Amino acid sequence: MSNDYPERFPATVNPWRLAEGQQSLAGSIPLCQLQRLCEFLHFEGETSDAVGKVRFDARFGKGSNRRPVLRLRVMAELPMLCQRSLKVYSEKIDREIELTLIDAEANREGRENFDDGTDTVLVNFKQMALAVVVEDELLMSLPLIAVNPKCPLMEYHSEDKNYTEPEQKSPFAALAKLR
Repeated sequence: MSNDYPERFPATVNPWRLAEGQQSLAGSIPLCQLQRLCEFLHFEGETSDAVGKVRFDARFGKGSNRRPVLRLRVMAELPMLCQRSLKVYSEKIDREIELTLIDAEANREGRENFDDGTDTVLVNFKQMALAVVVEDELLMSLPLIAVNPKCPLMEYHSEDKNYTEPEQKSPFAALAKLR
């Protein structure tokens, strides 16, 4: 990954102001700052400080429904433990998503109007922490079972060619004698 993404960006932003001005932000976040994500990563002999960064591009604007949206692209190479080989590999994440912004202070009836099938993000007190949204998207991008795509499938064969399964006796066979 190139390092042309700045590490310094505002901790919190006013997404409504950015959406109104069609503003963009880009940056990179060290993996060690994403505590929830680090719980799923495997740092083999290294500290999380030395492993890498997550890059993001955040473009604010108006969506097709004229509501404010965040178009977010998240890119990372995450160290995962392959469940097939039990070796660390690099899981490449490149995810783009459009999130409709919802004011958490709005009344409940107003929020129900957003149930149009789009992905949403709640914004508290007109402030949003970009690092939290980026971390959320990375967590949702993690595979359910980490498997290195380059890891070969393992086949297992029984050594005993004459082996047969033992006959299963019904646990209710004794009840048949009671008739």
